Amino acid sequence: MSCTKANNFVSIEIKILTTKFFITKMTEKHFFKRQMKKMAFLLAVLVGSLGAINAQTKTITGVVKDATGETIISASVVVKGTTVGTVTNFDGQYTLAVPTNAKTLVVSYIGMKTKEVAITGNVVNIVLEDDNQLLEDVVVIGYGTQRKRDLTGSVASVSEKALRDLPVSNVAEALTGKLT
Repeated sequence: MSCTKANNFVSIEIKILTTKFFITKMTEKHFFKRQMKKMAFLLAVLVGSLGAINAQTKTITGVVKDATGETIISASVVVKGTTVGTVTNFDGQYTLAVPTNAKTLVVSYIGMKTKEVAITGNVVNIVLEDDNQLLEDVVVIGYGTQRKRDLTGSVASVSEKALRDLPVSNVAEALTGKLT
């Protein structure tokens, strides 16, 4: 569009560019071809990198059970030496994307022995054993529970017989004067 003023008259010239004209001019300057080549190159790089990323991991699935065959909920399944891991679901099942060079899974759960299992295929089912050494005395305290070995203060005990025949309205009154 151009505009000129002559003898108090305004002359406006408008050129409407057609799509064909625009494409022709763009291809003459190789603009369009360069842009298409750039886009094709970027697309090839993107597709190639997705393939490379996918080739670097594999998916491992399985079920974690105890010695009796019961599934274990929330057992920790981790690739040894990494932070790649997951937790079993309600059915004891897990799915984990591991590096292709991963060799061992470490499986743990409270009250069970930690187990290292070799990755032999895409399905790795695991059976954990009870760890009886972890079961210790638990002491009930006023605001929670604690293991007996973790206590820092003194421990006193009162037998049921000493509290049974006392005429009190709550447990706190029954314990008053009994603990030394």
